[in-house]
Amino acid sequence: MNLRYLATSRAWFGGGSDLTPAFPFAQDTSDFHCSAARSVARATAPTPMREFKAWCDRCFYPPHRQEARGVGGIFFDDLASARVRQADFAFVRAVGEALPGRLSRGSSHGARRTPYDEAARERLLLNAAAMSRFNLVYDRGTRFGFQTDADPETYLMSLPPVVKW
Repeated sequence: MNLRYLATSRAWFGGGSDLTPAFPFAQDTSDFHCSAARSVARATAPTPMREFKAWCDRCFYPPHRQEARGVGGIFFDDLASARVRQADFAFVRAVGEALPGRLSRGSSHGARRTPYDEAARERLLLNAAAMSRFNLVYDRGTRFGFQTDADPETYLMSLPPVVKW
């Protein structure tokens, strides 16, 4: 999950949450999409869930791999033009408050179902490398960070500490 408020010559909210499991489980994916993300998007935003999901699917599709980065989620950006700042903040806050509990429950289910052996570690490290490539090459926030005088740690903190190339 990444939620942000940016202010340059203009100000806007953006962010979202996608599920990128190394060991996907249908029930975790269903729980994520059906409960937390959908309820937040329906309850606090005028944009339908399907638009946030489609935006996520477009944003998190690395062309060099020709496959989705994960199992989807929600994504939004440039919330400012035709909306009221308080409504935008209420939506971003609702996303931030609703999704962490759902994510932690989903990831713990997968951990209990997947034995952690050397093969699993190998898969996790390769998955982390794929996500790192995506963040460094395609992520709009990372590109934005490189084009400013911001502290690199603020836009590179999403990179995992260990990967295998």
